[in-house]
Amino acid sequence: MYYSKALGLTQTDLAKMLPNLKQSQVVPDPSKRAIIAPIFNFPLQGLDILNSKLAPMAKEKGIQPFR
Repeated sequence: MYYSKALGLTQTDLAKMLPNLKQSQVVPDPSKRAIIAPIFNFPLQGLDILNSKLAPMAKEKGIQPFR
């Protein structure tokens, strides 16, 4: 979620990056503050896919890695 916020991406943008998203799975919305960490309501595999796609985009734009 760190990279998606820094890149100004929306929930719809993130959903487009996940090809095998099930109807019951809701992509976390980067514009809303999450009360519960995304790993509790979204599969870890989905977060890994997003991270692998967003990390290079963030590096290209000079966004520091999340620590």
